[in-house]
Amino acid sequence: MRVFIVVCLFFGTIATAQKCTMHTSNIGYTSAYYAIDQKDTFDECCAQCAADTKCEAWTWHAKPFHTAKGDGNCLLATAATPHGAPGTNATLVSGSKHPIVPTPAPGKPTTGPTPAPIKPNPPGGKQPNIVLFLQDDQDLFLGGWNPMKQANRTVSAMGATSTNWFIHTPVCCPSRAQILSGRYFHNVRETTPSGGCMHVDEKKVNPVSFGFYLGKAGYTLGYFGKHMNSCPKLAPPGWDCPTFYWFANGGGSDNEPGGYLNASFHDYSQWPQSLNGTYKGNTNGEYSGYTTSIIANKSIEWVRQVAPLGKPFMVTVASKGPHVPSTPAPWYRTGTFIDALEAPRTPDYNASKEQLKNHHWLISQQGPITQKEGGAIDDLFRNRWRTLLSVDDAVHAYVNLLDELKLTDSTYMFITSDHGYNLGQHRLPSCKLNVYDHDIRIPMVFKGPGIKAGSSFDLPASNVDVGPTFLAWPVWMATLRIRWMVRVLYPWW
Repeated sequence: MRVFIVVCLFFGTIATAQKCTMHTSNIGYTSAYYAIDQKDTFDECCAQCAADTKCEAWTWHAKPFHTAKGDGNCLLATAATPHGAPGTNATLVSGSKHPIVPTPAPGKPTTGPTPAPIKPNPPGGKQPNIVLFLQDDQDLFLGGWNPMKQANRTVSAMGATSTNWFIHTPVCCPSRAQILSGRYFHNVRETTPSGGCMHVDEKKVNPVSFGFYLGKAGYTLGYFGKHMNSCPKLAPPGWDCPTFYWFANGGGSDNEPGGYLNASFHDYSQWPQSLNGTYKGNTNGEYSGYTTSIIANKSIEWVRQVAPLGKPFMVTVASKGPHVPSTPAPWYRTGTFIDALEAPRTPDYNASKEQLKNHHWLISQQGPITQKEGGAIDDLFRNRWRTLLSVDDAVHAYVNLLDELKLTDSTYMFITSDHGYNLGQHRLPSCKLNVYDHDIRIPMVFKGPGIKAGSSFDLPASNVDVGPTFLAWPVWMATLRIRWMVRVLYPWW
């Protein structure tokens, strides 16, 4: 369906109602607004923007709502920043003083020849190093990539960004099982209604993960941070090679609190810094006991040790952020650009009963989001982004590390998440679990040899493609990859 968006044009005079044309794509223009007022019609909202020299764009809502800046339904902004998914709900109208080009809605699938796959080109055909950053609940739909400003500059701009990367099961353990195994949930689930890690049969994941096959191919592996929620104490096959490092947990418990401060980890390896037991974070100890800083720094220490050995390495850095309770590092609790932000009011935020009447009963029976809940949503949104500032620091540290060790041209770096999140969409104040874009569409950014800087990867792909991608380098690993794919396609073998 073609979406038409018409905007107001102003040439030194205040626009009349006839000049304030509207769009029905349900795209807001004021994700960062400086004023809110109450107006009966969108014409009045447009006229107010026209009369204000500071105003560049406006968005009018049919129903007023409460914000930290006041109550109303007419938002004014100094720049037009389109946000939200295209739709046909005419209760939201936007315009700007100068034309803007909106992000187009995804087009219908086209038939034709399948594009040739991207062929990575490690120098000399050698096995490349692999760095995987795996976040917990980092969304794409609600702007979850935006706090990653350093990663955007040093990874996305220097590599490729996926525009259609998805997950299949928006809850922690099943999604992580699919990343590790390259198999859909129905192929790794328990055969009984109860048991397992959120119904995942771990015996169908850990012994045959991508780590197992990389280990067979001569890689040394390290895992730092959150594994599956039922995290094995000792390193699974592949991660137990002589030079491995297993520094992992299931995300931490709520009394730590929530895995961010003073968390415990299984700490096993043959390196002298390993406790070969339980590591306990301490807010008065190293890295202020903050989980993201702990796993980033310990993994960097390990990379420095294994890099000179001449073997390829694969390291996973799996932060708890931005999962609830979304506890920021002490140095990021206040004083950043995030302090003034509010959660995006997407078109499906606090949707009306009429809008939800044909949805699944779980959605259609949700009550409206209250003013108090809206405030809590804004607080959670800000803290989620604050936790990602620490992840961004870790990514930046790795980029510098690879440059320092002269490994940038022989290393692939991936940044992704296990699933997205919702913050008021479909009247769901917090969590995931539903197969809407805000829950299943996630970031996937990567760079490495042979990947064009500033490029995009537009084909649909998902978390089950991560493992097979790792096993694609180099050609002589094809036999191992075939064995992996046989297990994926024919799990009864």
